[in-house]
Amino acid sequence: MMRHSFIIVLFMVSCGDNLEVETVSLEEILPQSTEYSKSNYVEEPLEKDSTSVFRNAVQAAYSDSILVFVEGVPRQKFFPDRLTATSHEQAFIRFGEDTLVVTSWQFVDSLTTVNAFYNWLDCYGDNCSEIRIGDTKNVTKKCVFTAVSTAHLVHVECPANFDITAWRSRVISFLYPEETWTYGFSQERRKGMKWHFVAQ
Repeated sequence: MMRHSFIIVLFMVSCGDNLEVETVSLEEILPQSTEYSKSNYVEEPLEKDSTSVFRNAVQAAYSDSILVFVEGVPRQKFFPDRLTATSHEQAFIRFGEDTLVVTSWQFVDSLTTVNAFYNWLDCYGDNCSEIRIGDTKNVTKKCVFTAVSTAHLVHVECPANFDITAWRSRVISFLYPEETWTYGFSQERRKGMKWHFVAQ
């Protein structure tokens, strides 16, 4: 048996000396696109991302004044960020020494959107306060506005007192003119909540 193994190994070594190695490049194996090749590739500038579009829309809603958007701020997280949204927009706007944060989420359907809102009401604000529809308690130290439609969940937040209701009547209705808002509430600092919408 040992003799047969030795003969097989000797045969393979002797044949290996006469082999010619042909190298094949990856480009020869892979199919080539007729529309794209390295020779005709031209780097094009990126299109405006959805954040820029969102900022432009917010600015258009405030067409009589120039808004100062803050760049390079880390995204502020809220409870709906734990859920899977189909779109998520956020803008930081400077007002004096304070920064207004405008956030919008869109989910796969109306049921998921409304469920996201109700889940948020179970743990809202820095102290994870439970909110019931129509409550007038003070749930946060910030000035806030939160609302839900069948398509979007929006939240506007500012550390100081700010006319958030102007955003409700002006910006939100401008951004989403076709939507019917189910529930929405605002709260100024150190004051109780005010509800603005009634379910239909």
